[in-house]
Amino acid sequence: MRKWIIWATALCAALAVTACGRDEEDHPPIIEMPWMYTPAPAPRETASPTIPIPGFVTGEREEAVIEFWHVSGIAQSDALLETLDAFHAFQPYIRVNEINHGNYAMLAAQIMLGDFSGTLPHVAVASASDVLRYRASLMLLPLDPFVNAPEVGMPREEFDDIFGALRAVGVYDGVRYSLPFTANVRLLFYNRDLITANGFIRAPETWEDLERAARVLTDSGGRRGIGFGGDFDSEWAMLLIRRGGTFFDSVTGRAAFATAEGIRAMESLIHMANGPYAYAAEDSGPLHGAFARGEIAMFFGWSDDIPRVASAVNDAFDWRTARVPESHDSFAAEMTGYDLVMFENVSHGIDARVGAWDFMRFTLQTDAAARWAIANHSVPVTQTALDSLMYSRFFNLNPSARGIHASADNGFFRVRHEMADNIRGILLESMDSMINGGVSAEVGLTQAEERVNALLAEGR
Repeated sequence: MRKWIIWATALCAALAVTACGRDEEDHPPIIEMPWMYTPAPAPRETASPTIPIPGFVTGEREEAVIEFWHVSGIAQSDALLETLDAFHAFQPYIRVNEINHGNYAMLAAQIMLGDFSGTLPHVAVASASDVLRYRASLMLLPLDPFVNAPEVGMPREEFDDIFGALRAVGVYDGVRYSLPFTANVRLLFYNRDLITANGFIRAPETWEDLERAARVLTDSGGRRGIGFGGDFDSEWAMLLIRRGGTFFDSVTGRAAFATAEGIRAMESLIHMANGPYAYAAEDSGPLHGAFARGEIAMFFGWSDDIPRVASAVNDAFDWRTARVPESHDSFAAEMTGYDLVMFENVSHGIDARVGAWDFMRFTLQTDAAARWAIANHSVPVTQTALDSLMYSRFFNLNPSARGIHASADNGFFRVRHEMADNIRGILLESMDSMINGGVSAEVGLTQAEERVNALLAEGR
């Protein structure tokens, strides 16, 4: 297990979280978000009053060509082209030229080069760390003037239709810099044939059920009941949040995870990871191969792992996904994803900028959002897309997607932080000492919290 923990220190993530949900009263207390490091935006009804966009004259728009940089596979490209066709029919005076950069590292490199050469696109897909980097370099246009514009802005019902966490993640210091585009969610993958053959009628619904099932599904032939991969800290994050814990103090901004909630969450995870029924990956590789070979009966993964699992299993057995099990009568699943951003570029005229905003907003329309979620095996970013006929058909025809549907309204994102790499590295080093070195959860988390706070103080 040590190998994957050491490898994972190179990954980029952050430690604070925001909760996902449309209306606070519809969700468990966990959605009250006491751990938030960046305040969530208010619903549209309390947002800034409508303000005209400087230089934009309604009714006198000129034709505009928008350049959109993205990363798409075959299925995603087909979905994007369908959305572009629909958008061009809806807004015939705007032409979107899409450029696929193949992978996110290449895309980010081209954007930084474009900033240097003055050739930035109008709109691009950006990861969490990318948004922070572009914002720090003063490359992004704030989106609030577009959201609140009287003619082209988002009506309250349209803004509030976006799931709460997805509304919140694009906001920094009270300013919105991005709109949600893709949202993957953490899921439990399970071998349904093994589950039913051993007397279970459904996937484990609680953390206690998970351990019980893992014990039963482990056999003398080497099969383990549950598998953990290189992003093992996601499970600790989920347990922490479900217990009402937090990563950062919402007032001081200091790390605050070495609490009773954090310690008990870590102890639960250590107990399960070190059990004879658990399989821990020796490196960063995904677990779908071990799952397909029958070496593990269940494992935690991401919704966009579904196509790889389907290819690996190849109808060898019946498998499904479920939302991650509850703990302490509450449910929260980690989400991760990509946003759309608009770049500041003196060569971009006001009509092109408004056209770029029209395109960004169009991606949130029901069919466009549902189509993109289906292509990516991700969570639809709006409630109406989740409830749409298009997504309902996909959901009914694809049992493997049922975990996505069950998780959509109760997820959380880790709030983006400039020191994400360093912070997560500290946590993973501490997890190594606790899981492999015999250090207690209390001592390990306390030391990690002290190191994180020293890092934050040094960076201020």
